[in-house]
Parts: sequence; structure tokens; C-alpha cells
Amino acid sequence: MVGAVPDGTHFCVFYETKEDLLDFWSPFFKPGWKTMNIVSGWFMTRSVWKQAAKALREVVSEFDRRLAVGDIEIVPHSLWNLKDGSFDLQGLINRWTKKINQLERKVAKA
Repeated sequence: MVGAVPDGTHFCVFYETKEDLLDFWSPFFKPGWKTMNIVSGWFMTRSVWKQAAKALREVVSEFDRRLAVGDIEIVPHSLWNLKDGSFDLQGLINRWTKKINQLERKVAKA
């Protein structure tokens, strides 16, 4: 659907159904990829997360293990982009800087 994209590419996805979102999302969890996804709050609700995790287990090799060790991260936007309910640009920059440094250290050890 999207074709080849460089590492670090960001997407904003508009969808009509949960199934649409999962159809778009699941191919990005290829084995060996370090994947971080910032998702809307409804996605992290218990019922939606259970459905999503079940669907991802069907298409993503070792989904639960990769989630547990941090190769896959799924973070609600309210924790990544906001502070006390408001957009927090400096906090967002700090979180991305920290994440990039973590990944650089991990690659250097490999």
C-alpha cells in the first residue's frame, strides 16, 4: 500500500474501523524491526487492546516476547505527546532524544 520508506518514517493514519487500522499497522511488525507506535487513547482501552493483541499475535512472529523485551513498543499518545493534558514539545523532544540514544547504544552493543 505504501511501498518502500526510509527508516524513521512517521505516519498519521486515518481509518474508519479498527480492522482498517490493524490492516495498516500489522505489516510494520516484521521480525527484527524495532517498532514504536504512538496510539490514540481508545486503542489502549482493555477491550480494544485485547482485540488488537489477538490480531497482532496472528500476524507478528513472537509478538508477546518482542513486546516484553521492548522490540515492540505501543505507547498511548497521552503519555508520549502530552503533559497534564497539554501538548509538551520540550518533553516530546526529550523523549525522542532518549529513545534515539537507547537505540544507538543497543546497536553499538550488537
